[in-house]
Amino acid sequence: MDIQRLLVKRLILVGLFFSIMLVSPEISLADSTLEKAGGKLVRGFANVTTGWIEVFHEIYEVTMQKDPVTGLLYGSVRGVGMAVIRTGSGLYEIATFPFPVPEKYESPIKPEFVWERWSGFGGLEAFVANSDTPDP
Repeated sequence: MDIQRLLVKRLILVGLFFSIMLVSPEISLADSTLEKAGGKLVRGFANVTTGWIEVFHEIYEVTMQKDPVTGLLYGSVRGVGMAVIRTGSGLYEIATFPFPVPEKYESPIKPEFVWERWSGFGGLEAFVANSDTPDP
């Protein structure tokens, strides 16, 4: 019972410490640093949740370069590998988001997000450009 009370007190103290750091302008980090750290955290969550899309992307890419059978077989293997890399990169970014590693909070993987690789479909920009049709 005493261990639980001690743990709760420590958690409250840690929470108060971080609250004071974030609220007090004298103690808090520069806005750009907070924004970069937050961006790294968001990028990490995005890569963890969308890493599996790499499987389908690689199947598509290999199919376009070779043939459908090669795309399905070899593209699947490449896709699983890329999914593991992207998901692992996301986990790494989530774990290290408060720290400027790699330098200046840059992404350890390029492109930063899986959807930036979909050049065959024109990317997200093409989708947005095509959806701007005027209303009748």
